Amino acid sequence: MALAAALLLVVFLTGSATGVQRTVLSIYAKGFVKSALLAFMPLVIYGLFKGTIDMIGGWLSDRRGRRFAIILGTAVYLLGAFSIVGLRSLSGIILGNVMVGLGEGIVFASAMIALSDIAGSKEAGLGFGFMEAFVYSGFGAGATIAGFLWQAYGIQAPFYYSLAASATALLLAITAVRETKGLVKFEERARAEENIASTLEAYKICIRTPSVLVTFFAAHVAKFTDALAWAAFPLLFAAKGYGDVQIGLLQGVITFSWALTMPIFGRLSDKWGRKPIIVSGLFLKGLGILALLEAPGFMESLAASLLVGVSYSMYYPILPAVAVDIAPLSVKGRVLGLYRGIRDLGYFTGGLLIGALIDAYGLPGAFNFTVTLIFAAGVLAIFLLKETRPIWPFFRLVLSHVDTMQRTAVAYWELVDAYRRGDVGEAEELLREVKELEHLGDKLKVEILDKIWASRLPFGDRMDFERIVETLDVIAGRLYQAGEKLLRRSRGEVPDEFLDELLCLIEKLRTGLEVFRRDVEALHESPAYALKLAEEVRELEREMDSATEKALTLIEDGLDAGKIDVVTYIFLKEVVDKVEDAADYLKDASDIVRVVSLKHST
Repeated sequence: MALAAALLLVVFLTGSATGVQRTVLSIYAKGFVKSALLAFMPLVIYGLFKGTIDMIGGWLSDRRGRRFAIILGTAVYLLGAFSIVGLRSLSGIILGNVMVGLGEGIVFASAMIALSDIAGSKEAGLGFGFMEAFVYSGFGAGATIAGFLWQAYGIQAPFYYSLAASATALLLAITAVRETKGLVKFEERARAEENIASTLEAYKICIRTPSVLVTFFAAHVAKFTDALAWAAFPLLFAAKGYGDVQIGLLQGVITFSWALTMPIFGRLSDKWGRKPIIVSGLFLKGLGILALLEAPGFMESLAASLLVGVSYSMYYPILPAVAVDIAPLSVKGRVLGLYRGIRDLGYFTGGLLIGALIDAYGLPGAFNFTVTLIFAAGVLAIFLLKETRPIWPFFRLVLSHVDTMQRTAVAYWELVDAYRRGDVGEAEELLREVKELEHLGDKLKVEILDKIWASRLPFGDRMDFERIVETLDVIAGRLYQAGEKLLRRSRGEVPDEFLDELLCLIEKLRTGLEVFRRDVEALHESPAYALKLAEEVRELEREMDSATEKALTLIEDGLDAGKIDVVTYIFLKEVVDKVEDAADYLKDASDIVRVVSLKHST
């Protein structure tokens, strides 16, 4: 917790150092030039260098470590703050924002990756929510502080705050931040995923996955709108006649409401799914910007600012979580670096286009164009974004059904073991337990099917889960039948080596059910990871086929050698066939889970 707190404080301080520019930069730069496009050049340069360095920040975090990258980034940022304070000119602001963009890009990319190491991929939305909450709380604090400093000491005063905040961030990074890269290997899915070292292969995964491409576009548009908030909102508020403190307050409301609600929506996306929140946030954001443009008075502007801020938080921390759900953890840093790079280049494209549109068509032209982009991103998300954290109302019941099949396999293994030891009474008691578990499985199956067909899920999803439950439910019945067949033969008629091989076969079935259980659970946490586990079940099924062949060979050899009679051979063969059937049904259920995984991970 102390490490996470240190990281969050570093990004808060860095964010607050940049936040002052959201209130004063465009107006300060306007003092040197008359063109809106030229006045936006510091923002354009900041976005260009921040977006470019994000990718390098991700690479540095994977190669040299998160801590190294954070210290380097805060040091570069501090140099940029010195430039803005020391060189009181447009060229000084541009040079300073080159280094501010470079430093902030490295710091935020590396801190995002480090915090996701700590939170783990299961809570990626929550981790990114807290990360962005502290970033934009810093932006909000800086924007609000800038308004008061501007009023009290002049428009240059806020930049001295940037200098102090960035120096403190560097000191904290050196003294309190530790390396987190090693935490990735402890995640369960990291042990099953392919270890990819190539940066090019990591980028190929992103390019050929439509869901990731949609998040890249939506994220770029998000920064485009942030450029609007940074550069054009103060001009809009000034045109409406609001004073310095009122402008700072409106900017602060947007940023604070954005920041404070991001952990909430990030957490909700971990529990309830990514796509609905992302799509809702994009459309609400467009409506909020239109409301801000048309607001007739300060209170209406305040309400619209609140809507803009909250809608930001509905998609901003969740978009990178989609990439983490899909990409292998071994290249998480580079994938997040690419994501942040494309996203933050929105400052560059946004600053250029918004400045040009204001010069050509005034503020309404820039606002309407931005809203059109936001709505376009929302439409793309509806049709192309897959739900990488899917939610099914009957999901926990399905897991309970899988647990019942696991308990049945354990009870059957214990039955064979008791029979192997000659304790027929215990074996018969365990057979009754297997029967009770079969009844429990049937009861759960009926309950699940009722919920499946009472839900409003797409027909295909309902069919998939019906097939999973129906297929899996056969396992308990097959194991009961196998136990019943075995106990019909007296202990002396069954060779020890056959029972040893049967126990080995059942143990592999138990292991397969354990992996299958994790596979089903992973459907919610990471469908891409569920695909890997489905392959593990297929591999175990091949091992079970081999164990089945050995068991059958043993009884065939026993029959040929006269060690067992024909009736015993038939009974024991049926025992093996029933267990093999159970293994086959497990594989079939796993194949259906694989299909569901593919629907949500490509």
